[in-house]
Amino acid sequence: MRLPAPKLATLLTAFLLAPWAPAQETTEPEVEETIDEITVMGARSLAMMRAEVIEAEDVIYDLFNELNDDDSYDIICKKETRIGSQMPQRICLARMYREAVADATNDEDGGPIVVGNMTRTSRHQEILMDKMRALAAEHPELLDALRTRYALDRRYKEERAKRYGE
Repeated sequence: MRLPAPKLATLLTAFLLAPWAPAQETTEPEVEETIDEITVMGARSLAMMRAEVIEAEDVIYDLFNELNDDDSYDIICKKETRIGSQMPQRICLARMYREAVADATNDEDGGPIVVGNMTRTSRHQEILMDKMRALAAEHPELLDALRTRYALDRRYKEERAKRYGE
């Protein structure tokens, strides 16, 4: 027999609240019943999943910056608003690149900023990646952090594609 929803909700409420109801005098011996644990998992939002990816990135960059012996390659993340946009974005760059952009910005008269060979595809980017690989090979905690971030990002992208058909 299936109970209508309101009656079922009332029955469940009564069942769940019964252990905390005032005791009534009975002649029967008390039997203690407990529910071990009930866990209800709801759907995780994409924002929560993206926040987990960012948190995992922070762990990676903190470990890398601590282990890296050349501070100019330390990764610094900041929220920045790009020209022509109203939305701040998280931008993570090596210290040397940030300093080169700042120096070039200060030297310019409002014209385009040219930062020599300091581009994301420059040899410095290759050096940065080599440093990351070498440190990950030497330090299991960095390798684990990289794997965790990869798995979280993959799950986030899969879920986003499933929801929005991307």
